[in-house]
Amino acid sequence: CRTTAEEYGAPGNYVVGDCGTVTLEGSGIRLTFVSIAELVIRGDGADVVGDDLGSVEIEGQATEFSVTTIGDLVIRGEDNVVVAESTIGTVTVQGNGNVVSAGDGIQTPPVDNGLLNEIG
Repeated sequence: CRTTAEEYGAPGNYVVGDCGTVTLEGSGIRLTFVSIAELVIRGDGADVVGDDLGSVEIEGQATEFSVTTIGDLVIRGEDNVVVAESTIGTVTVQGNGNVVSAGDGIQTPPVDNGLLNEIG
């Protein structure tokens, strides 16, 4: 990252290394990364691929994640798919129709305040 806080709003493909805070505001964004301390997604239809995420907050719809690990995950949007190859520390879901899975499990019991979510 060029700075400790990166913000992307235009559709496109973005590749970053190790970052502090990254915010995705727009729709149609593809983000590939090495590690991000804090990721905030406010747009729809993002595609996120990478290794390690500290904390993630998803406020948009139809985002797809394929990552290695996530520390803390909060989903307020709907129809998001989050797949962690290894572990997810904590999961809190407020939206509906989301799918969250971790290959080696979620470390603490998830909080699901939405409907039709698949968490496991």
